[in-house]
Amino acid sequence: LVGLTVTFYALALSVCVALVALPPLALWLGEGRGAGVIVKLAVVCYPVAAALLYAVLPQRQRFQPGGAEVTPSEQPELFALIRSVATATGQRMPDEVFVTAQVNAGVTELGGYFRRGKRVLALGLPLLAFLTRSEVRSVLAHEFGHFHGADTRLLPWVRRTRDAIERSLLAASRSAHVLKAPLLVYFRLFLRISGAISRHQEYAAIAR
Repeated sequence: LVGLTVTFYALALSVCVALVALPPLALWLGEGRGAGVIVKLAVVCYPVAAALLYAVLPQRQRFQPGGAEVTPSEQPELFALIRSVATATGQRMPDEVFVTAQVNAGVTELGGYFRRGKRVLALGLPLLAFLTRSEVRSVLAHEFGHFHGADTRLLPWVRRTRDAIERSLLAASRSAHVLKAPLLVYFRLFLRISGAISRHQEYAAIAR
């Protein structure tokens, strides 16, 4: 996955450099002849290079919890349960806890490149309503397993790369159809490998 990510960015930036260099190279090889053709080539190449470069540059992503944040004062019993699982697994408490309408639970970690990241836990209200206390505890232990395995640090990186490839596909569809086919193949390969890693993380979190 690391190799695929590095290769994608390297190829995308190489294509951008080639597109920028093509008109002056054609002008140099033509020794000044066919200036009109060179201008037309620049009009085609430069916008494509700009669109592709913008697509691969990291975009700031805002966290969307998709639910309501709850606090220890509002839900003391829930936080007592979360705290007991955190202690049992040797993990620190989440910095924020959200309750969502989804039949699911999940964790993420925001930031953390040069400082400790903010841990976020999301719990689906249907889980809390229909699962027993021991079953909710098992769900929490699974999610804390992701913290223990540092899975939350890999997920944002995977998401950013996936989004960059998607933006590149969109840019290619609009202005450079010749690049769309190889990007689509690359995107499918990336999804297949990242999906396999995600499944492995789920099994590993259970084992922890």
